[in-house]
Amino acid sequence: MRVRVAQWAPVTPTVSKAAVPAPDKAPMSDVTVLAPERVSAGAVDAESATWILAQATAESESLLRSNANESLIQAPVKPPSSARLQFDVLGKIKGFGYTVRGELSWQQDGRQYQSRFEIGMPLLGSRVQTSQGQIGGGGLLPTRFG
Repeated sequence: MRVRVAQWAPVTPTVSKAAVPAPDKAPMSDVTVLAPERVSAGAVDAESATWILAQATAESESLLRSNANESLIQAPVKPPSSARLQFDVLGKIKGFGYTVRGELSWQQDGRQYQSRFEIGMPLLGSRVQTSQGQIGGGGLLPTRFG
């Protein structure tokens, strides 16, 4: 369902008098009729406008999510070339400065990848994380992470 509200404005009713023939049992000289001043195709009450807006918003968000998912699946994947990055990290804990060395190794052949991240921490030793797996149409497909 697609709903488009181009313009919304409240309609103010006006009072007009119209002559109506009196029924046989109840004498009435005239009847007061409330009629909208102007009725247009785009005019809706506040509750309807809120409902329409909520429905349109939900549908738009759903459509955006499905398009985003499709574009992620269909996007060609080109992982970065194999590389080794070495870096230094400077920090301070409780007023004491420290330096940490780290290395990230990334290797791939277009079908498979292997990654290793190592960082040496003073007094704590090293922390190592590895990942390996396949490279597919939707990105990396890890078979091992640790």
